[in-house]
Amino acid sequence: MSWNYRIGTKLFSYKKEFEGKEGNEKLAAMPDERLFSVIEVYYNSETNKPEGYAEVNPLNGWEEFKELKGTYKLIAGAFKKPILDMDNFPNEWKKE
Repeated sequence: MSWNYRIGTKLFSYKKEFEGKEGNEKLAAMPDERLFSVIEVYYNSETNKPEGYAEVNPLNGWEEFKELKGTYKLIAGAFKKPILDMDNFPNEWKKE
């Protein structure tokens, strides 16, 4: 078992989020938008393939500056790996 940081992307649907909610008609009419974020990914230690993920802000809540700085460095490595498609996890995202 291991965890690592990756970049993930998914489509955000304004229609799903806001349709039928009073006062949000303009938001519900907006087109879907692709969003990118840093995620924590759980890897199967035998196959080294992603099996799960957590969508949390990994830069919040550290008790020590040294720990925050170490996390920041690990996140930088995520930008060197393929982006994961969160709508089709664990597949890699292919730019349309």
